[in-house]
Amino acid sequence: MSFPVPFLSLKELFWLSCVLVSTYAFLRGRSSRTSIPHPPGPRGIPFIGSLLSVHPTRPYTTFAKWKAQYGDLVYCTLAGQPVLVINSERVARDLMDKRSHIYSDRPQVSHDIYLGITSKTTQLPYGAQWRMHSKLIQKVLKRDAAQAHCDTHLRLAIALLSDLYTDPSSFEEHFHKLTASNILRITYGYDMTSHNDPFCTPMVELVERLKAGMATVRMLTLSAFPILQKIPPWIPGASWQWNAHRLRGLTVQCGDEPFDWVQEQIDQGKTPPHSMVSDLLQDDDVSADHMTYMKAIKDAAGTMFIAGFETTYTTLLAFFLTMVLHPDVQRRAQEEIDRCIGQGSLPVFKNRDELPYVEAVLREVMRMYVMLPLGLPHSTSSEDVYDGFFIPKGTIVLPNAWLMVREDSRWTSTDVFDPSRHLTASGDLAFTSTTEISGSAAFGFGRRKCPGRFMAENTLWITIASILAAFTISPAKGSETRRSVEMKDGFARTPVAFPCNIKPRMGYEELLGRL
Repeated sequence: MSFPVPFLSLKELFWLSCVLVSTYAFLRGRSSRTSIPHPPGPRGIPFIGSLLSVHPTRPYTTFAKWKAQYGDLVYCTLAGQPVLVINSERVARDLMDKRSHIYSDRPQVSHDIYLGITSKTTQLPYGAQWRMHSKLIQKVLKRDAAQAHCDTHLRLAIALLSDLYTDPSSFEEHFHKLTASNILRITYGYDMTSHNDPFCTPMVELVERLKAGMATVRMLTLSAFPILQKIPPWIPGASWQWNAHRLRGLTVQCGDEPFDWVQEQIDQGKTPPHSMVSDLLQDDDVSADHMTYMKAIKDAAGTMFIAGFETTYTTLLAFFLTMVLHPDVQRRAQEEIDRCIGQGSLPVFKNRDELPYVEAVLREVMRMYVMLPLGLPHSTSSEDVYDGFFIPKGTIVLPNAWLMVREDSRWTSTDVFDPSRHLTASGDLAFTSTTEISGSAAFGFGRRKCPGRFMAENTLWITIASILAAFTISPAKGSETRRSVEMKDGFARTPVAFPCNIKPRMGYEELLGRL
């Protein structure tokens, strides 16, 4: 029995040929790509990978050692997950800035679900939902919009001076209050009245618990072995379960309560203070579904405190303690302020360009004390090839910002605090796109770069300049032999405070008494 051979028209033959050629090219390209080697790195062991080789609280120091052995790019597996460590700012900008369409995703790990933070802007995958959040936040935090908040930063910096004058020993609490006040005022239009504010207190607790829950090694371990998330909290050593339970509740509370406070004022016909949330809630030009839009506002606003509080607070604390240890730097900055605005006056933002050494002090604090040494992990949304190495889709990417600000090719004596490194021989600022504060590796890379960097920069500058103008900070009795600021390590690095003497400078005591 024979079967007729089906006749193919020329058109059908053409399309069949296209399909066959495309399939062959795809398979050949896939085969050739997967034959390209990964970047070099430690071999590791099954399931665990190289996790046991990584310092549990200072992983960035392990990665720095790996650079000497493997180079700027280190590829490894940690708890079964592919990880790319970037140990060079040049390479980070090549990949995360110039190829940001590939390197802007976030790892979608069960750990984030476990902590209840998947809806926060910082954790969203790169896509439509993240772009909506980003658009909302940029309305308030882009460079031009951030300038509108300078009056708030100045007012709160002056309030800080008053607090330091009346209760100098509680400087840590005062820095907490200043940082939280800036964020709550700009995000919700809410003015804090005390350190124990009902909105602020749970937010600070949320940040502290997130720091514990987001430690790099713990995050990778709990994500790779989800069974650990089911261990009863009463089992010895399972304290992370209590932390996660409390954190999930705080995440909801801190997102809902200040948002509802703004919404209630609008519903009652009151005119709420100008803020991110009030402006967005009253924006008539909304194309998104109403419920989707409302949730996006709430989640984006809730992210503002989480993302901005700890880094700003710890940078201020690091500056304060560093001035105690470097009286020569403090004195030179004060002399510059006195020449510019005169003794007995306080700086304002228009003085900023006239105070290059004060600016250099801020830059050096941010270089010396990178508070998020590995930033937030990125993830590749597609495979890539760089410098002859294959980087698979779904690879977790960790930029080692701690090492980048210590690169020997760019800086000398990197462990020495020296603001002069940011100045030219004539005393002017040495401006480049990466030495500007907002361009620092400390703020991240690419499309995921910290959107609040301009607001943080303004807050830090006016606060630091005001403190330098009004006070002299010196070691308290028993602290005279200190030579460095001790840092407590974890997901974020935090300076360990020590007692200081805080005295008004000549010509400022009367002014401080009137604040």
